[in-house]
Amino acid sequence: MLRTFIASPLSGDTARNQRYATACMRDSLMRGESPYAPHLLLTQALRDDVPEERAMGMKAALAMLAGCDVLAVYEDLGVSSGMAGEISRAEALGIPVERRRIGWVEAEAAAREGRCNRCGWPLRERVEDGCTPGNCSMRPLPPERWPVKGS
Repeated sequence: MLRTFIASPLSGDTARNQRYATACMRDSLMRGESPYAPHLLLTQALRDDVPEERAMGMKAALAMLAGCDVLAVYEDLGVSSGMAGEISRAEALGIPVERRRIGWVEAEAAAREGRCNRCGWPLRERVEDGCTPGNCSMRPLPPERWPVKGS
């Protein structure tokens, strides 16, 4: 399994960005990788809105990046300054950088399309039948959402 460092935004709409990071981790797992998302893990102990703690988290994350096989930059929501720093560090270490998109959309847009915003499956009326609004069954991705090798 590739040890994959996940880069996606955190600052700003942190609740949305954490949901996105979780979807990115799932994408990485479905590719057969072993993902590490420091912004999901380290923010359990450190506060991103406290500059000293953010700096400590960034330092810890970059230390872990050195042990990874690839940096996966998930760009659906753009590239933040923190992500740019991770890209620069990976390039300096000779770690491959893969740019990825998962077609992630906000819950409201997904609901308008009648699809789950986490896995992309069509929404159902009963939870026993699959995803319902606000409740993802987290089944494997549907074929139209399968990752394309080399993308």
